[in-house]
Amino acid sequence: TPIKRAWIWHYQRDDRKIFIKIGNILNLNPSVVSRNFNKLERQGSDPDFYAKTSISERPRLITPHAE
Repeated sequence: TPIKRAWIWHYQRDDRKIFIKIGNILNLNPSVVSRNFNKLERQGSDPDFYAKTSISERPRLITPHAE
């Protein structure tokens, strides 16, 4: 299930619980989410989606129309 980035942005950056929460929703290890979270933050708070790629276990940023 994709998550609106604006929803993720609501959480504090140093809150490790968000990595667990995102990981549970995307079925990813929290450490994978953590490694990719900086990329997400650099994009700002635009309402794109954070979704699991179908190619690998690394999450990626996609636009709302990509899937």
